[in-house]
Amino acid sequence: GLTLAEIKFKEKYDLQPITVIREHEGKSVFGQPRQMEKVLGLLSDNFILKAGDKLLFFGSTRAIEKFIGVDEG
Repeated sequence: GLTLAEIKFKEKYDLQPITVIREHEGKSVFGQPRQMEKVLGLLSDNFILKAGDKLLFFGSTRAIEKFIGVDEG
């Protein structure tokens, strides 16, 4: 994966990444394996994104709509 700095996330999308929610293998209260989600804390420019990451970011409505591909017309 690439870091946020390497992909120039802030400059390219005009959005501030805050944190990532990442799935990992965990165990239920009964000890059974299951997929769980973990919030990884505040992100730095050196944070490496992985496929499947859920990114939480801050920005203007316009920048968010552009990022997710909403057509303003």
